[in-house]
Amino acid sequence: MSPEIHQLAAGIAFGVAALGTTLALGMIGKSWVEGLSRNPEADKKMFTPAIISLAFTEGIALFALGAAYLILNAK
Repeated sequence: MSPEIHQLAAGIAFGVAALGTTLALGMIGKSWVEGLSRNPEADKKMFTPAIISLAFTEGIALFALGAAYLILNAK
């Protein structure tokens, strides 16, 4: 295949993953703030799970970046 197709595929793959990651991070943050506004005393209990879920969601973008790199360097 031509290099242009690889570049296009990598761009689309990373773009879709970045969009999905952004939406997921926004939804996690929204739920976290809603939970804290309903029960402010639970901030210590909600902090660690929220940070862990945000980190796992960011991991999706890193995997997509790796996949885009592999697509670009496919021979």
